[in-house]
Amino acid sequence: MSDPDSSSRWTADARAYDAWFDQPWGAYASGVEHQLLLDSAPPLAGLDVCDAGCGTGRFATHLEAAGARVTAVDRDPAALGIARTRVRGDLVEGDIQRTAFPNDTFDVTFAVTVCEFTADPAATIGELTRITRPGGRVIIGSLNPTSPWGYWNRRQFHKPPWNAARFLDHDQLDRLARQHGTTRLTAGLYAPTALPWLPRWGPCLERLGRRVAPKRAAFEVITITRPIPPPEQHPEQHTMNTSVLPPLLTAQDHDEPSVFQVENLLREARRQRQVGDTAVPEV
Repeated sequence: MSDPDSSSRWTADARAYDAWFDQPWGAYASGVEHQLLLDSAPPLAGLDVCDAGCGTGRFATHLEAAGARVTAVDRDPAALGIARTRVRGDLVEGDIQRTAFPNDTFDVTFAVTVCEFTADPAATIGELTRITRPGGRVIIGSLNPTSPWGYWNRRQFHKPPWNAARFLDHDQLDRLARQHGTTRLTAGLYAPTALPWLPRWGPCLERLGRRVAPKRAAFEVITITRPIPPPEQHPEQHTMNTSVLPPLLTAQDHDEPSVFQVENLLREARRQRQVGDTAVPEV
């Protein structure tokens, strides 16, 4: 159980929660959710990534499989104990609303179904942004009770841990997020529960749902891209972030003369077309 003075309102037993992922609905739903989250991220290989509110570490294993250097944070020691059996990266016991990380620590920060269970979602999003580098992304997964899943399971919302949740609709979530950067919203998971043969026809339902009812998905992902300040304002941040830019942008000496010359272009065109060195007609 959570401490009554804590900023976290989550009260689920760690082992029962972890077992849900092995059930038919848990396996299907988490598969859809995890793919939506990964699709919202840049290529993760070699990046410093935080899984804030990591629970038992299921999603963190996907991040590590993608090549990320993962730091996973949760305030539940029982959940972290299970996470240690599957996560290779650093595991930190702590409150994600008040972390000990310095500013601009991570390239990407994930928070999956966390804001619903914090006392102050705005403060939580602000903290997630603080520990993410300029130019990086904060990716938040949130549940939508007005979806088919929400209607199907509405009676469960009066029982723990759901009775402690305070759901944010997509407009509320976007309003809190856009204070910190450019936002993009994606969504998925349209099945209400583990219906027969769902793994077979579920992908078709996902494509149809995203086309005709994007605001009725059970799982919404909002991505915040932190702005990069001009280098003259924050030179130390500008220097730090060039390391994650591609060589096409960084490995350039703009004071050198251009290697592109019109004469070279014409000579190569003549060579490829087997045309002799004739005069260029006037225009």
